[in-house]
Amino acid sequence: MTSSSQIRQPTRRPRVGRSAFLTCTPVFWGLARSTALLDIDLVQDTPDRLTGRLLSGDRDVSSISVVEYLRHSDDLVMLPDIAVGSEGPIQSCARGRARSSATTTSTSRRPPLNR
Repeated sequence: MTSSSQIRQPTRRPRVGRSAFLTCTPVFWGLARSTALLDIDLVQDTPDRLTGRLLSGDRDVSSISVVEYLRHSDDLVMLPDIAVGSEGPIQSCARGRARSSATTTSTSRRPPLNR
């Protein structure tokens, strides 16, 4: 017979959020390859929803945009040595500019670089 002090209490699995964006794939590919995904409670959602879930306490860790991190930096901690970045221009950001009320908002993308 064991005493109650010797019984190990079950630990809660870390609650992790991820977006479906391709840029987050390397981090989660590494987790899947190491079988660590079996030990976490993983949810996939949109970046906006993941930010809300992280701020509400529904997630312990999540990928969110740097803009959202800066907006809530008093409440969040950035993990060191983990980032999604680029060594050059990216082709996924769009700029927008408002036109007159008779037309809709337009977006433009930078043309691809010829390398």
